[in-house]
Amino acid sequence: MKRNNNKSDHTFLFWLIVPCLIAWLAFNYVRTLLFITNNPQIASADNSVINAAPVGDIDYPPLPPSDSGYITFWFDDAWISQYLKGAQILNEYGYVGTLAVPTQAVGKPNYMNWAQVKILQELGWEITNHSRFHDCTMQDWSRTKIRNELRYATMEMWNQDLASDVFVSPCGVNSTDLEEEATRQFSAYRTVEPGFNDLNNLDSYHLKVKNIQINTTFDEIKSWIDESKQNRYWLIIVFHQIGAEINNDKDEQYGIEESTFRQLIEEINNSGLAVVTPSQIFEDIIWQENP
Repeated sequence: MKRNNNKSDHTFLFWLIVPCLIAWLAFNYVRTLLFITNNPQIASADNSVINAAPVGDIDYPPLPPSDSGYITFWFDDAWISQYLKGAQILNEYGYVGTLAVPTQAVGKPNYMNWAQVKILQELGWEITNHSRFHDCTMQDWSRTKIRNELRYATMEMWNQDLASDVFVSPCGVNSTDLEEEATRQFSAYRTVEPGFNDLNNLDSYHLKVKNIQINTTFDEIKSWIDESKQNRYWLIIVFHQIGAEINNDKDEQYGIEESTFRQLIEEINNSGLAVVTPSQIFEDIIWQENP
């Protein structure tokens, strides 16, 4: 009889404890979700905690009227020569550029540091996401790996109070997964697909560019400017090193002499093309039509 009472007691305790345990786990699950929502933090690859709060809206100037078209100077990789030479020349003319930042390159030799990137944003430059590690095989990655790479890069930029609304793929690579994930996380996406952007048929996820290489002649650049003026296109010119010392074949392939860069800016100054950042175009032409 006593044995049966113990069995009944155990059964009663079991059915008492299990619901309480489930309720406790559910409570802590909900509490954890609320904490993550109100304190959006994430650990980076080196286990440091990143404050992932999104940067507030940046007020870009209204798109200036132009009968001749528009041009964007887009600088990939955040090379220090872009800050010391490219930005200084643009500033002389009152122009701003757009910077594509691979977050793990920042602060490394020959690259800008975070303070310099922030200064450019304060000067009116648009700062865009260029992944964390600038891996030129990203087109072969799994969808999950791509998603995490883009997400971590965004959070690292947010932690520096930098915008991260546009994604630029490393080395211009592309794939279905990369394009779809960029479309899901960003308001615009850029590779190095060659061409001009027609303002009457503009897609922020299929931007076209003219990529500067060491063998690009000034006459060729001038022809891009002339075609943009004739058709009122939006011309995006992509730069890498500006007047930097040549150390390897990659630097030699993607670079421009400082004197040629200055000559190009002077040509733009006389062309009638309006110098803009991407979001100025998007806010006026795309986002107003598709809020």
